Amino acid sequence: MTPLEKIKAISEYKDDAKISVYIDMVKDEIKDICKLNEYSEELDNVLVEMVIVKLNKAGNEGLSSVNMGGASENYLNEYPHSITSRLNKYTKRVVMR
Repeated sequence: MTPLEKIKAISEYKDDAKISVYIDMVKDEIKDICKLNEYSEELDNVLVEMVIVKLNKAGNEGLSSVNMGGASENYLNEYPHSITSRLNKYTKRVVMR
């Protein structure tokens, strides 16, 4: 399955155009984070998780917490540790001499 198909299968998001934009943005972000010249399909599952995080946060950027009727929501500024630890495996290390 493509990342687009996976995202649509496991989330409530169905807008192909919107999801595709986020996929492109997150691919660039992954390349920056991991210091990669090219995006690798090995990262597709991490990409899917990152896109879903971004879609969930869309419209709520900067929100740190909300309390409504006893229910509480907190939004992180960063990705969850489960995602960042997986990205670390692919990060190229830069050696300064």
